[in-house]
Amino acid sequence: MESSKMLAVQIDSPGPISALRVRSIVAPIPGTDEVAIDLIASSLNPADIKIRTGAVVPATGNYPYTLGYDLVGTVVATGLDIADLDLGDRVLAMSAVALTGRGAWAERVCLPRAAVARLSDDLEASMLARLPLIGLTAYQAVRRADPAADESVLVAGAAGSVGRLVVQLLLHRGARVHALVRTPDQVGLLPEDALLTHHVGQAPTGIADVVIDAAGGDFATALVEKGRYVGLVPDQLPSRDALAARGVRRDVVITQESGADLANLVDLVRRGVLTLPRSRCFPLNEIHAAHKEYEQDGQRNVVLTSPRR
Repeated sequence: MESSKMLAVQIDSPGPISALRVRSIVAPIPGTDEVAIDLIASSLNPADIKIRTGAVVPATGNYPYTLGYDLVGTVVATGLDIADLDLGDRVLAMSAVALTGRGAWAERVCLPRAAVARLSDDLEASMLARLPLIGLTAYQAVRRADPAADESVLVAGAAGSVGRLVVQLLLHRGARVHALVRTPDQVGLLPEDALLTHHVGQAPTGIADVVIDAAGGDFATALVEKGRYVGLVPDQLPSRDALAARGVRRDVVITQESGADLANLVDLVRRGVLTLPRSRCFPLNEIHAAHKEYEQDGQRNVVLTSPRR
């Protein structure tokens, strides 16, 4: 890569896969509290598709937008205020594109130090590239729900990428979990555990003190009176007023950048508490093929890698 130029995946306006552009742009320079990171691997998420198609428009910045949330990379420069990272360190981060307009599908990304977690070399980059957005969403949702020892939790969308991690995190806490999936074959995607009960299609009424909704819908009938509803899909939630009439509190989780949370998640992966699926890898400059693979037969696990590695 030239010192001042890099490849990035951008959109000039919302559209189909063909709207994605791989182009050469000026490489960013880190601010005083930022880290410049060269891409090793990233991944595709539903949130990326929403931004590409215009269902979500980033709150900051203007078109063209660089897309991509997840990042595993190597530190190549640091701002003046950063003394705890060295050049060559391998790191993990999430860039909250919908909030910041700053994407990770580029050969070099600058992110705040607080968003970055240091990595050792013993964990596979293509596996960890699936972790940042789904992991932070699940981790922050479980922290928001904060179930007590005697409470039960319904996880809607338990077979999805986020839902599976929510289930694993809850079981690690010793919570009693009701996992709601759409089809019987999805039951096999979940762990076997004495604290885990499976439900297909619809959850029974009044079985849970807390709902964590990773699917986007209305699963409030599963709650007891004065329960808690934690939604992870902000545009697909039951009415706050309808829930309040039953004494149910509704919280919405907007995933936040956090290197500290990522460090905890990496530790859980290392210890085997969290498991991540294998993914098919595409170089960044084959972004159209990557999106076609991701969008066929549901959402497959797809990782992007640096085109120069």
